[in-house]
Amino acid sequence: MPGGSEAIIRSPTYGPDSYWRQMNSYQPSPMASGDGIVLTPAANYVNYYGMANGMPLDDEESGFDETHPWKDRDPRFYHDIIYDGVKVVSGTITNPDDEEWRYANLHTGGNYVNDPRTTSRTGYLNYKFIPLGANIWDNTYGYSYSAHFHLTWLRLADVYLMYAEAAAQAMVRHREKPPVFQRMLLRH
Repeated sequence: MPGGSEAIIRSPTYGPDSYWRQMNSYQPSPMASGDGIVLTPAANYVNYYGMANGMPLDDEESGFDETHPWKDRDPRFYHDIIYDGVKVVSGTITNPDDEEWRYANLHTGGNYVNDPRTTSRTGYLNYKFIPLGANIWDNTYGYSYSAHFHLTWLRLADVYLMYAEAAAQAMVRHREKPPVFQRMLLRH
């Protein structure tokens, strides 16, 4: 973004292409007049979002309950992931037959998963990059909203991390014993 310092290299945007190709590819096609490409996160990706207390799901002290897998999760989970039962359409749906799209029916047999060509293949949707109202009924996206997003390909934090890793590797010369602090790290 102009004036920002986090993103060093971002994806290009070509006018409406970032709207049409990207925004419509993160939700079921019938909701967004999409082209049939639906990018959905796998369950293992969703499980990377830990608990609100900062613990991973598989930690005994996390409080994760398999009978309520979406309860007390990391706040980013609720922003980024659409799971079964989330209200996706807030506005008025004029056609009563379309009312089935108001809530994410991502359970087995639900309309959000019934056709792997145009809906979710995994039981989840990724809304990290698009607003919740990005659908044909709420219409809070599109050309009139200047809805473009740029994926960051290289962040400043990544450069610092790569530098730190390279510097750490450079300290350990070939066939020499690593310094004491590195030997302690290697044991754990």
